[in-house]
Amino acid sequence: MTERRGRITVLKVAQPPPAVAVEYTTVATNRGRSPFPPIQPYTLPHPHDSPPQDPPLQPGPEAAYKNTLSAAETACYDVAMEENHIDIADLNTRSVMQGVAAVIRDETGRYLMILRAQHLILGGWWCFPGGGVQDGESQAEALERELREELDIAVESGEPIWSWTREDRLLSVTFRWAKHRGGEIQCNPDEVQKARWMSPGEIRTLDHVLPNNLQLLEKIERL
Repeated sequence: MTERRGRITVLKVAQPPPAVAVEYTTVATNRGRSPFPPIQPYTLPHPHDSPPQDPPLQPGPEAAYKNTLSAAETACYDVAMEENHIDIADLNTRSVMQGVAAVIRDETGRYLMILRAQHLILGGWWCFPGGGVQDGESQAEALERELREELDIAVESGEPIWSWTREDRLLSVTFRWAKHRGGEIQCNPDEVQKARWMSPGEIRTLDHVLPNNLQLLEKIERL
């Protein structure tokens, strides 16, 4: 269904799996025209059902950013909205949201990956550990804090590898090299189901891994 909030139209699509209801929220701006032109909604698959599929493109600038995104990328945006406590009505004036992810590689070439807690949006998806950059934090500080919170380990942030930006330019995630400096991995159940060291080949066989994480592997292999 749709809900009008001033110049914002909120499209709400819910597709719950058994016993779990998850609502995906996307936004389209009218760019000041009146009356509002019709916007055709589309259905996002729940992340537990199948790997993400790109939704069909639709005409019109109001929904153009939404139509370029995969289901997983749209859900990534919802995660950022939730974790940063952003009011959807503020989107016209918000600057890009910043995230950071740690790329930790051991001596055998395996990477540290986490499985998001089941109760979270994108629960059951694999990704590199990390999270949002808070006000006043550098990327390095945010990365080190997130790894303490998620896995109870000390890491040292290294050089950035690649920055991924959503098509709507409201969310950017920087992947950075990091070194494990201390502590035994202990998953915080509020955020992480499990953590595993995986080879690039093992990561690519996972049913649910965030698409930009796979893009990162390709970029690392070309370095």
